[in-house]
Amino acid sequence: MYECIVYRDHSSCTCPCYRYNSICKHSLCVSEIEGILKEHLDYLAKSPPCSLPCKSGLVEPAKDAQEISGAVGSLPEAEYHPISPVFVGSKQEFVEKQKVKCNVNGRDIVVFYHNQHFYAMDQHCYHAGGPLEKGDIEDIGGRWCIICPYHKQKITLDTGEGLHYSIDPKDFKKPPRLGSKGAVQRVHQVQVIEDKVYVTLSDSKEYVASDYFYSKQIAKE
Repeated sequence: MYECIVYRDHSSCTCPCYRYNSICKHSLCVSEIEGILKEHLDYLAKSPPCSLPCKSGLVEPAKDAQEISGAVGSLPEAEYHPISPVFVGSKQEFVEKQKVKCNVNGRDIVVFYHNQHFYAMDQHCYHAGGPLEKGDIEDIGGRWCIICPYHKQKITLDTGEGLHYSIDPKDFKKPPRLGSKGAVQRVHQVQVIEDKVYVTLSDSKEYVASDYFYSKQIAKE
């Protein structure tokens, strides 16, 4: 069963036929949502689902699924290597700057210091690769989130979840409801030892949307 989520100015569909970092993205005008969603759902009813993750245009059927190795829900082989803790700077530096871009064994990450806590995640936003170190940190529904400067994606600092406000397309008078897309941004472990900050890359092999920007596929484009 496919799920369509309607936002204030666009909608997202979890169908596997249209894909953009594991989620189908349609930029829509609110007044056109119902008509376009119906057309899209009619298309889904007539089309077989794709089985592999891929990235394509906004409303362009995926054509390169077979070029990406690995199955849905797992990371392509040899594209991600967990490592031991890596020194990334002094605690004072992060306390002063709050958001610092680092490179840990070839992977660009960003380390945040906020509300006396350290957090680390992939530097490229899962949605379109935006630089998260240039975003603002905001309280969204009681959770601290980094707001991507490109398209205002809301990502929780502690778990890498993508939060969103959705509206009922049949009743625009209802207040937006805060929901979660689940983990979309890979988060990493931060340790502070004797005022020195170390980062250990996540050792999870489960595919996360932000992994796309560190894959062999993006390197070819």
